[in-house]
Amino acid sequence: MVQGVSQAEHFGAWVHYFRADGTPAADGGNWSTLLYQPFGSVWPAGNFLVSDSDFVEVLTEIDIQTPIPQAVQRLRAGRNFLFLGCRSPPSWSASLRARS
Repeated sequence: MVQGVSQAEHFGAWVHYFRADGTPAADGGNWSTLLYQPFGSVWPAGNFLVSDSDFVEVLTEIDIQTPIPQAVQRLRAGRNFLFLGCRSPPSWSASLRARS
């Protein structure tokens, strides 16, 4: 599992990695499957993006693919991207499709 973290709390780190049991991991390594949660999650560590500045920063960086972890980029190569859990204006959908 790869979770996005707030720059206010974890400056310089875009994500934290966790194994399936919730224990921290150094990185995604050679995982064949992972759950990427760019806006954080309740479990296991309660990492969230809550401020407007965090959302703007992460969405801007996702647009240029800066914070997308190498493990996610590796698994996404040649595949479609499914984005769940956030309503988005039509312009986001068009932008994501153009970059897929």
